[in-house]
Amino acid sequence: MQSRPAPDVRPSAPARPEPSRPKRSLAALHAHALYRPVPPVGCDDDGYPYEDSAVSESASHDLLRQYLANVARVRLAGRAGVTVGSDLMLFFEEGNREATLSPDLFVAFGKTPGGVDLSYKMWEEGAAPELALEILSRSTWRKDVTAKRLLYEALGVGEYWIIDPAGLQPVPITGLQRGADGRYRVIAAAPSGGVPSDVLGLEFVMLDGECRLRDPRTGEIMLTYQESEAARRAAEARVAELEALLASRR
Repeated sequence: MQSRPAPDVRPSAPARPEPSRPKRSLAALHAHALYRPVPPVGCDDDGYPYEDSAVSESASHDLLRQYLANVARVRLAGRAGVTVGSDLMLFFEEGNREATLSPDLFVAFGKTPGGVDLSYKMWEEGAAPELALEILSRSTWRKDVTAKRLLYEALGVGEYWIIDPAGLQPVPITGLQRGADGRYRVIAAAPSGGVPSDVLGLEFVMLDGECRLRDPRTGEIMLTYQESEAARRAAEARVAELEALLASRR
């Protein structure tokens, strides 16, 4: 009987591992969403820009941005580490000076006790902003509602607000909140009609065609600086009037 040859039991050569592909950074993946500083540009000691020559989109855009930022600062005053940025540059990749955004407003709770001054660097503060907000304009609205939304979501920003005073979207106020799966969900309007922000503890509402912030507990509309000053002057005039009346009766 013819014997069969013994099977070849020599170990096979180990399979070569697939070469690992370098991961693309968020800045590369979302390049269309990035802010490009407009020369001349001022930089800090590490070479990161913190100011440029860009001007506001319009007077109404600037007034709304200032109003929202001032209310946020007053609302969150006294909280350690809070940064309320208004056109403040936000960097999210260390060593990449092009990985920057400049929201109309953002709120972050970082490590710096009094908040940052020149720019917000996520790797130094240890946290993404809790809130970012963009005011739509005719020149950049598509970028705000698509590219920036995706990047803010990828960065882990808790709330993203889109304010549309120009009537470019179906609704003037859109609030998005990050869910447990990391994806944004539209924030439903409260029974009062306002759209609530957990970060600010206030509601965004439209009043006489303007975006305002309202305290949901009291129904109080947060005043603009001009309204606050007018109320202060009226109160002072009333006090002076009462003092004069009391003096005349002595």
